[in-house]
Amino acid sequence: MPLSHSELTRRRGRPFRVEEYRGLLERIAQLRVITSAQAQWLYAPWRKKTSRNAKARLRQLTEQGYLRADKARPARGRAALYFYQLTHRGLSLLGMPPTSTVLARPEPAILDYLLLRNDVWAAFRCAGFEVVTPVLLELEHHPRALAVVAAWAKLQAHKHLVTLQRDGAAPDALEKAQKDVERSALFAPKELTFSFAYRLTAKKLPEDLVLLVVDDPRRAVARKGRAAVGRAKRAQVEELPLLGYHGDRLLLRDSESRWDVALARLRTPSQRHAEWMAALRKRYGAAALATLNADFPDLWAHKFVRPGSSQHSLPKDAQ
Repeated sequence: MPLSHSELTRRRGRPFRVEEYRGLLERIAQLRVITSAQAQWLYAPWRKKTSRNAKARLRQLTEQGYLRADKARPARGRAALYFYQLTHRGLSLLGMPPTSTVLARPEPAILDYLLLRNDVWAAFRCAGFEVVTPVLLELEHHPRALAVVAAWAKLQAHKHLVTLQRDGAAPDALEKAQKDVERSALFAPKELTFSFAYRLTAKKLPEDLVLLVVDDPRRAVARKGRAAVGRAKRAQVEELPLLGYHGDRLLLRDSESRWDVALARLRTPSQRHAEWMAALRKRYGAAALATLNADFPDLWAHKFVRPGSSQHSLPKDAQ
């Protein structure tokens, strides 16, 4: 019988030390579930590791009882994607209570959401973006992240003003654009309640920023009727920043819609997707809807693939 990876490691004189993996286990605790490809991009120390190495290390943690491996969609048989989540032993190592919410396999709809969310973040990191999300970013670093958004909003407002001046816009339009520049700091978000990806120039100025919206099926998209006020009752769309929409990009994904890979369009939009479209149009205007599929258009939880077509959740070099 072939030796397991952990047995081979011990025989080579490199005993298993779980403390070396504490950072990874903490990251999995934040995400709840993770795949080997996602681990390479959502856990910084593993970004230069090969896919084979990442899989071997996750398998070793599984053999040692700190992780549990399971198939995302068992009906696919051998082609099913494996994901990992913490076990009772893994939680104990981190000093976390072994709650059933963390230990249990997520319900299908929630699992699809979690894996899609992770795929979106991993894809942007693979493409050279920094990804900011309150799920992963420590509270002490939130002000610096919010400063990036504020700087981006001011730059975009100024670019919009320059464009209007160049095109000879009407005085009232120029006056409004000038006020947008002056008021950009007032409308900048004061709390990190949303996720975004960005890139900086050599001068450390934001040159690209994308708001990342992955629908959480456990929460309301927008308020319906009279609802309680407060952080706990806040609808998802209310957590997005109130920015002037001048050249911003926004990615919207949900785990129920089905994407047609060949036609590069939604084949069957979900009801949740329709709710988001209406909510975003109300919050940002119709211009916001033009960029929803500009980045990684085939990155969806469910895809319709015609014979001969190819599909992958992450860019090829992240597989």
